[in-house]
Amino acid sequence: MSINSKSYKVEDLKTDSIISRLVEWRKKYPKATIVPVVSEKLFSRYGYAKTDDEYETIKTEYSKIQEYYQKLVLINSQGELNEEQFLRCKDGDVGGIFGYPTKVEKIAQKYNLSEEDIYYVFDSYGSIKEFNKRYNRGQIVDSRGNRIGSKLFYSIVDIDQNPNEGFNMLYNQISKKKFGLKIYSSEQLKRAIFSLSPNSKEAIKYRFGLEDGTKPMESLEDIAEQIRKKTGKEIKPNTVYGRLNTAYNRLSSNKDSFNVSIDMSYFTEEEKDNIRQITMDIQLRNGDLSENIEKLKAIIEENEKRKRNYR
Repeated sequence: MSINSKSYKVEDLKTDSIISRLVEWRKKYPKATIVPVVSEKLFSRYGYAKTDDEYETIKTEYSKIQEYYQKLVLINSQGELNEEQFLRCKDGDVGGIFGYPTKVEKIAQKYNLSEEDIYYVFDSYGSIKEFNKRYNRGQIVDSRGNRIGSKLFYSIVDIDQNPNEGFNMLYNQISKKKFGLKIYSSEQLKRAIFSLSPNSKEAIKYRFGLEDGTKPMESLEDIAEQIRKKTGKEIKPNTVYGRLNTAYNRLSSNKDSFNVSIDMSYFTEEEKDNIRQITMDIQLRNGDLSENIEKLKAIIEENEKRKRNYR
């Protein structure tokens, strides 16, 4: 039997009472959305109905909820739903014509993501912080969650704030750390690049657009052509590939020189708490990035002084 196959007369309730019933339903059965209409099978799958009697009761309630929603749509179309009532429906997650809750809208605007994606995060993980925690641990198993996480959180931060994104791309290539916030120094990375052989250095600079006025080149053929134009010598794409891999290996083996490691051994408990909060703010894009990085640098520098005094 279809959920909507029976006809129920909508009770003569006031608008506020209808809204209250819809909001209460969403709190009681958060997975059973009002709009769109959910499949009957989901009541059992979500664990809301453990017996046939419970299933029939919920199904009957759901038919009534659908009628309440349609009643509100009609009231709204007649201009009889005031702003406060509309907002109650919106933030009560009634859905449909009322859209997504205000908190979803604000976060979507902050991160320049769709409201649908942010709603998915709340629906699946409860909060942005919980999603962030699981993302950093590599516990997001679905492709959609990982796609959203890659857009939602900063994963790489250059403590020197070099405007050339090519350094971030290169660091991501050679970093062995898979999850969480990765912090490095582009100034130290530049020094490491300078120590490479001329051939490897040249390939790296063209691949990641590290020369002034150049853009990253993904194609080996394009890199080879650029090198030919500069040097007048023919070079095969396979040769470029070899030079890049040599550069990656040497930089990776030297990564401790440009990784920013935070040794918690010498920090006070207050400083540890501050570091955790600052790194979370950086990754979640809370506050000004430059200010957060400067705060972090100040704590690290103070710690370095303390470590020298202990030696």
